Amino acid sequence: MTPTTTKGAVRRPAARRGVMQRALAGPVLVAGDVNETSNGALRLGELLARRDRVNVHVLGTIRSLGFPVSAFAKIDAEAVEAGRRAQLLKELRQRVHRTVGRSALFSVDAATGSPARILAADAEERRSACILIGLAPLGTPERAGGEDEILQVASIANVPVVGVPADQEVLPKRALVALDFGESSRRSAMLALSLLATKSTLVLAHVEPDADLRALGQDGLAAIYESGVTALFERLINEMEGMDVTVETMLLKGDAAPSLLTEVASGAYDLVACGTQGVSALDRHFAGSVSTALLRGCSCSVLIAPPTGDDA
Repeated sequence: MTPTTTKGAVRRPAARRGVMQRALAGPVLVAGDVNETSNGALRLGELLARRDRVNVHVLGTIRSLGFPVSAFAKIDAEAVEAGRRAQLLKELRQRVHRTVGRSALFSVDAATGSPARILAADAEERRSACILIGLAPLGTPERAGGEDEILQVASIANVPVVGVPADQEVLPKRALVALDFGESSRRSAMLALSLLATKSTLVLAHVEPDADLRALGQDGLAAIYESGVTALFERLINEMEGMDVTVETMLLKGDAAPSLLTEVASGAYDLVACGTQGVSALDRHFAGSVSTALLRGCSCSVLIAPPTGDDA
């Protein structure tokens, strides 16, 4: 079914003395990659670091050898792993220097183990604002691997994860936030706001189920739409008051993932944000994993915020 669209009134935060600063609440963690796929994530990290004066930590991971080295030769297995990490570290530094130059705002390290678990643990330890992971172009063989890594990290990390195209060179100027009005999607909206360049546009979009909710026994959910979602939009917009970003609202109707992808394809967005699936009635409307669909269908950067205690 073709989704329908209703655009809400545009909210332009009033110009005032002492405009609120949009800044990251912590450092940036970048998943290290020795090839060009990570270039966009490194550039975005540098732009955010310079703007907000935060550190960017590039962390590369290498999986443990799948067999005991000592079974084939009298070699110190740990020495072998240390050598592999040293080689990866050297290559990561070369990639960082080629992409963003030498900067005191960057640190680089390499670790052995599961990439998703290492990145999630490091982000928690550093209290990172987000994790940036490079994405190859849609349709390329390398793309699927990057998508899988992002989904794995997002499933266990306690901070938002951003998939960044390799050709990203500037801060995003136009972002779409898929809202289910849960805390996770609110979190995605606030981080998306902090990633935007000045004088940008943030579009808050909600997809209304194209169904008779009361007939389906969803009286509470039906009541939300009978009273309108305007108040829910306004509540979030009020948190952004005084910032140098134009905020728009959009109400779509249809199946969540197809409706959002249709809007993304026609809206010239360079960032799309969403929360991860929870267990509320609204979240179940986002069945089929909207975050996965957006990640696999968007050519722009995709931000996925993890569930919080209020979402679980």
